[in-house]
Amino acid sequence: MPFDVHNPSKIAKLIQCESSGVNISRPDSNHQISHGILQFNGTSTWEEAERRFNFKGSPLIPADAIHMADMMIDAGLGHRWTCWHIQKLDG
Repeated sequence: MPFDVHNPSKIAKLIQCESSGVNISRPDSNHQISHGILQFNGTSTWEEAERRFNFKGSPLIPADAIHMADMMIDAGLGHRWTCWHIQKLDG
């Protein structure tokens, strides 16, 4: 990665749970399309995080998705992923 990743094990678990490492776009449980290896919702979660962290990219570019997830986790927003709770990543 061209940047330091602060939460590599949590992100790896999220990727495995969210997409099994497959870079796809598909309907999520909320009936909205989620994108990429971390299944970001492009119309709400991703755009909100772009504004919050002043970061432009694409959830379909794995490095961008990992960078955004890392910033979100550092900011205490890991709970935004259902798989965060499934994988019990709070601790």
